[in-house]
Amino acid sequence: MTELIRTGTRSRFDSIVIDSPANRNALSLRLLTEALNAVRDSARGAGRGLVIEHAGPAFCSGVDLKERRALAREDQSHSRLLADLLRELWRYPKPVVVFVDGAVRGGGLGVLSCADLVVATTASTFAYSEARVGVAPALVMAVTLATASSRELMPHLLTGAAFDAATAESLGLVGRVVDTAERFDVDGVLGSFTHGAPAAQAVIKQLSRDWVTRDVSAVLHQMTVLSAELFAGDEAREGMTAFAEHRPPHWHDDRPMPSETNTP
Repeated sequence: MTELIRTGTRSRFDSIVIDSPANRNALSLRLLTEALNAVRDSARGAGRGLVIEHAGPAFCSGVDLKERRALAREDQSHSRLLADLLRELWRYPKPVVVFVDGAVRGGGLGVLSCADLVVATTASTFAYSEARVGVAPALVMAVTLATASSRELMPHLLTGAAFDAATAESLGLVGRVVDTAERFDVDGVLGSFTHGAPAAQAVIKQLSRDWVTRDVSAVLHQMTVLSAELFAGDEAREGMTAFAEHRPPHWHDDRPMPSETNTP
């Protein structure tokens, strides 16, 4: 069986390539399990850090809705695995670098929020798409709002609208924007992190997590339950059905708003 997560090494970093282009690198149970195992192995290994890249035109299209819709409403498998993956990335003791050249949706934005550096091309797009299928980005918010402004993020969280790499950079989700993937100086970027001493870097990362006002691990546990409850709800069922049927969900109305009129 072909692996959905390809692992290797690059410039003394452990390398993960998300390689499920047939479903736009959606977070299926198998992909989440493989990614979680790869991150855990890397954390225990001798590599200087972790670099995450992707195959195909999307970095991640969020949770695999086709697979999730086929499961029982009360099934928490996707929520638990995504929470475990974000928890492992959040407390990963070495530098984490992500390279993006394409679409990032839903849970993929959680992965970005756990990274120490995200480099994206101008062709990349981003969206907290959960609200459009009747759920909330609860798990993603647990890591994103630990370091980003809720006021600036709120319009994107509430609307699910896509935004570009420049906006992602202004929100702090992306650290560097380049014109094309050819401008990715992967080895140069990774090499710059090897100037720091590994033990010192581990302390720096631990301090940065300790200074966050919320206990992210505890929040992720709470959000796992909430995420599963939301996926079991009627709005999620309608949202996933509408997504599968390529139609707007019932709560979306494309009709123009009536014009205001002045009455005497």
